[in-house]
Amino acid sequence: MPVYAYRARTPSGAVVRGRIESIAETQALRELERRGVYPVDVREVAPETGLLARMRHRLARRKLKRDTRILFVRQFEAMLRAGVPLTVALEAIADQADSPELTTMLRAVRADIEGGSTLAQALRGQPALLSPIHVSLIDAGEQGGILDDILSRLAQLLEWEAENVARIRQATFYPAMVIVELLLALGVIVRFVFPRFKALFAAHGADLPMPTRVMIGVSDFAEAYGAWVLVGLVVAAALSVRAYHTARGRRVIDRIVVRVPIFGPLVLLILMSRFARVMAALLRAGIPFLRALAIVERTIDNVVIQHDIARMSEGIHQGRTVAESVPEDGVIPAAVRRMLDIGERSGRVSDMLERISAFYDTQADYRIKNLTTVLEPILLVVLGASVLFVALAVFLPMWDMTRVITGG
Repeated sequence: MPVYAYRARTPSGAVVRGRIESIAETQALRELERRGVYPVDVREVAPETGLLARMRHRLARRKLKRDTRILFVRQFEAMLRAGVPLTVALEAIADQADSPELTTMLRAVRADIEGGSTLAQALRGQPALLSPIHVSLIDAGEQGGILDDILSRLAQLLEWEAENVARIRQATFYPAMVIVELLLALGVIVRFVFPRFKALFAAHGADLPMPTRVMIGVSDFAEAYGAWVLVGLVVAAALSVRAYHTARGRRVIDRIVVRVPIFGPLVLLILMSRFARVMAALLRAGIPFLRALAIVERTIDNVVIQHDIARMSEGIHQGRTVAESVPEDGVIPAAVRRMLDIGERSGRVSDMLERISAFYDTQADYRIKNLTTVLEPILLVVLGASVLFVALAVFLPMWDMTRVITGG
């Protein structure tokens, strides 16, 4: 199919550029008008193939800034609560958006809705606007008739995630910088410094202590195989990414993610908070428990927890209580099972789920605030041990040679 490069203007006057596939130029013009932009220049170009095409496709799917998405969800919720029709709200937000990309996406969403799609279906056609997990929440809101409430919770979720990401980056920035600088320093010492010391030590024929022999061995290995090690690391990273896109590989990696020390418990707290928060919202909207579980399963970005939720559904189908259906050998914490049992006995499951969400939010906040406190002692031990080992490797043989020279 022919490819057309276009330059167009939004109603606010912003210029947008891109490419579009169409059977003819007239059809391309109609499609651009359907998206709500006004073509200025449209011309046929040779279709891209290979690496260039894949790079352009990835750039086109690049997500909007987090703040832009949060503002969109907040504006959308406010307009729907005010009784503004869906398509009118999308058009109004598109008109006042500062981002030309957001304007184009929202006009495409509006056009799909006018063509008969649901909001969730239209949003799935714009993966750079909202992630599949967030679209699943909106789908649940449409099905339950609580779209404005779900949008409010989605905005809170996005804001909470943005705050957590910022705080995690702030807490890990200093340790990460120290580790990178340490690795660079060790790399320079091993690759450039120790080869010269090795010649000096060999000239005096002294017996070398263990730390020096280890560093010389590492230096020889880096000199002979350093390039191959770098190639191996790149290949291993590529294979890991590829494995994550397979069912078995993602299951293994997701299990490691929730069990790795320090960060694993934090990830599990955040996912459990999301599970409880969304479940409570759906139950309050009158959605049956099993149907709510099926919806929530799609909102959890971890296949191991998804599997536990699916096992919960099977247990309830078999006649067990909600608490009894929580797998004891899964990753869902036992505290969730006990609190669900209390909520079920009192007939207030949705209230208990909200308390579970608040509890895990508090626990996650505490862990994020204390990340630096936890990482600093580990970092100091690693840094001190590395410096001490290198110092011993350098100075012990020099002291021995000094004693030999001075006759001590």
